[in-house]
Amino acid sequence: MDNQLDKFKNKLLNYFNGKIDEQNENIEVLSDDIMKMNIEIEETKKIITGLKNNMDDSQDIFSPSDNNDSFMLQEIKKLDDRVSEITDCMDKEKNEIAQGKDKIKEMNRMCSYIKKVKISTEEKQQRSEENIGDKKEIGKIEDIKDKVDFCRKICITDVNRCKLELDNIYEMLNDL
Repeated sequence: MDNQLDKFKNKLLNYFNGKIDEQNENIEVLSDDIMKMNIEIEETKKIITGLKNNMDDSQDIFSPSDNNDSFMLQEIKKLDDRVSEITDCMDKEKNEIAQGKDKIKEMNRMCSYIKKVKISTEEKQQRSEENIGDKKEIGKIEDIKDKVDFCRKICITDVNRCKLELDNIYEMLNDL
């Protein structure tokens, strides 16, 4: 029974360890994605800054109705929208990482619980061995009672046999 229980525990531990490894790999992939998104955001912000620096404000003074920088403004808006999209995606991935870490903590907690159950089984086995020892002593005490009862019955008719039984009883008491 203990062997089957150990096999089951090992299968559970292997399962949870496999799931923990999967979560760690997923977290690693998500972290790499976040790092790439941070780099993309930085590059996009550099492009936005460059476009803003290249805009010609003097033209608005002379001909406000003619807006030659409208293309640049549209590009800046597109890039700002892209930064917002990337930021939203990063937030989602950060939430997934947090959830993955929570799952890992829960699986680690389950693994430690499974290991504790193993310890409890070993304690039960030790207790049962102690109970067997106690039962042996109780059995010896029962044997002594039977021998004393037998001696009481034969003490008048067979004194020598009674003396031998009493010697055996004395030896048994010394063993206890």
